[in-house]
Amino acid sequence: MDSRSNLAGKKVVVGMTGRMDSAMAAFLLKKQGMQVIGLSIVTVSDDIVDDSKYLPACHIRDLDTVQNLCKFLNIPFYATNARPRFEEEVVDNLVSNKLLGKANSSCFDCTRTRMKVLYSKMEDLEADFIATGHYAKVRMNLRSKNHYICTSGEENSDQSFLLAGTPNYVLEKLLLPLGELSRKEVAKYVKHFALPISDPMAMTDFCFSSRRSCKKIIADRVPKSLIRQGNAINVESGTTIGEHAGMANYYITEKEPFLKGGGHIDKDLEVVAFDYASSSLLIGKGERLRFSGAQLSRLSTVEGLDRSGPMQCFVKFKYSKKFAKADLFFKNNDCAFIQFYEPAYPLVENEAVVLYENASSSGRVIGWALVGARGDFELVNRVKSFEDNDVDEDQSKPAPTLFRF
Repeated sequence: MDSRSNLAGKKVVVGMTGRMDSAMAAFLLKKQGMQVIGLSIVTVSDDIVDDSKYLPACHIRDLDTVQNLCKFLNIPFYATNARPRFEEEVVDNLVSNKLLGKANSSCFDCTRTRMKVLYSKMEDLEADFIATGHYAKVRMNLRSKNHYICTSGEENSDQSFLLAGTPNYVLEKLLLPLGELSRKEVAKYVKHFALPISDPMAMTDFCFSSRRSCKKIIADRVPKSLIRQGNAINVESGTTIGEHAGMANYYITEKEPFLKGGGHIDKDLEVVAFDYASSSLLIGKGERLRFSGAQLSRLSTVEGLDRSGPMQCFVKFKYSKKFAKADLFFKNNDCAFIQFYEPAYPLVENEAVVLYENASSSGRVIGWALVGARGDFELVNRVKSFEDNDVDEDQSKPAPTLFRF
């Protein structure tokens, strides 16, 4: 449960999807004596994809199911249409990234959009808090009064990754009742209390992560003239192995991509890059996406974090629940360099990375950023060419340095 006390009688707006996580969140908060309001945020229509199995995991398939659940819990129910906002803040970014050959971070955009909507509805309904069914914790620094996200107690259920970048003013009002529970425990409790939920949806991969899930979105929003076809090239052998159907229809790390007139593609190969100048889809070994460092952009850190010097941190990617140890070097304009203790795979341009203070079961999220240029770090003496050749080579001489890829 959330560590904040004196919640009895307070009013909370719970984001409801009709599935077990948000249902249990509402149930637990009501048990704490809170005045719970159920709110469904409708973000997309069923026809955004050509097959319902590709709908976003947070998509509300049936509002009647959510309404019946709220009746069972004896709480009021509201629904709000956030489709225009979702289209602008999530889908437009997705399409832009697909056209530019960048990684898809739509789940982060979606989470931020939903948090904004929840917060706005909390104010409209004159409530005190908002809540979701995410598996993570909110903690407060007693000295600074700043709030931050921590990992849940169970690695396989943890969703602190998705909440990175949530502003402090929202975290102050955010309750996460499932932070100390695993998803298996929640499933057991839902069954025990006979909560009338829709079919439980297993925690899936990130939304719009496959070629099929984006196919209709791209077709409906991008002129055919921008979908240039071309050759698929095996960069390991330098041979053309088929024709692709437009690079926007593929994604970096995709294995066994569909190619016109192509033969068998080795399972060890994957899409590693897009060559827009020649309209070529480059396929090679995954090692080409393994790097020891990267530039970071749009760096957002928690309030009060000391950015005056380098720091050690732990990193999570959407591809893995494991922590990667790294050193972080802060730069100007919300940028940074990051150097991993072990080369990281896959590092894809524009991929979101989340930074943690430590790798414990209650690791604190300290920031997030987007991956930029990737490579290996090399310390460079910027004034070497101006040094006096007569200076004793053994004499230590401080010199400014930079990182070069």
